[in-house]
Amino acid sequence: MMLVAALLAVGCEKEIPLDTEGLEPKVVVNGSVEEGIPLTVRLTYSRLIYGWHDEYEEYTFDEIDNATMGLTVNGQECGGAMTADGGNYRFGYVPQEGDRIGLRVSVPGHDELSASTVVPHKPVLGDMRLSQYNTSEERATIDVRFRLDDPAAETDYYRLRVYLHDTMYIRYVDSDGDTVTEEYAEEPTRQYFACDDAAIVSLGIDDVSIDEVPTYGTLYFTDNNINGESHDIHLSFSQWMLSCDRKMYVEVEVVSMTRDRFLYEQSVDAALNGDDLGLFEEPVPVHCNITNGIGIFAGMTTGKIKAEVQ
Repeated sequence: MMLVAALLAVGCEKEIPLDTEGLEPKVVVNGSVEEGIPLTVRLTYSRLIYGWHDEYEEYTFDEIDNATMGLTVNGQECGGAMTADGGNYRFGYVPQEGDRIGLRVSVPGHDELSASTVVPHKPVLGDMRLSQYNTSEERATIDVRFRLDDPAAETDYYRLRVYLHDTMYIRYVDSDGDTVTEEYAEEPTRQYFACDDAAIVSLGIDDVSIDEVPTYGTLYFTDNNINGESHDIHLSFSQWMLSCDRKMYVEVEVVSMTRDRFLYEQSVDAALNGDDLGLFEEPVPVHCNITNGIGIFAGMTTGKIKAEVQ
């Protein structure tokens, strides 16, 4: 009986070659339109994901350097200087809050591509308060509260992240008898945090801890329950405590983004966290807003607030 089962298993295996004829590469547009940062648009050609299963295949895309572009800002043609280098097209234009931007891309051999977006208004943050509890010799829970002033308008889309800035101070007496203080500032580290705010519809859960309390490295939410209000957001995270002299600062970053950017980031996260097109895994479609092509051209604006942990 076991022999029959083994023969059946072998007999069911069949290689089916993938027919890629006629699947021409598409133009991919990657444009993050961020307030206060000179506009850059990256152009590449798409490629089949299956090629990357080759052990020696590089994770690279063919860059496009022969495109021409047109840009409109608030209905007017934008004639700012543009340079191209390695598929990156840099404009002299710097996006500002409230700007409405249109993009046209012409690549030889392809239909004209187009996209449009708006630069959201910067999130208004205030009244940041920090406290510590459950403090032990090794760890402490840092409690963070701050206010988000949501504008009374259309639906707003937000991304929330928390960073810890850690600066250590080492003091010693040198050979001349002088007291020297050396400062070591580490790169800010993104924190996994808990947020039990009932008014925020949590999207994009990154991790679930052992006690099944959701924790987030990135929290996406809308203003559906706080539209036009000033809302206090409460979150917390755990942090190792060191015995040496140090100062720690918590920075909250809230990004206001368009709906296209909101959907794009979440779909990319879902695709990256998938099972690499496993046997029972459906590929996750990545959100796109490019006419006649694929990719994203979408606005975002960042607000930050920072306070010292006492």
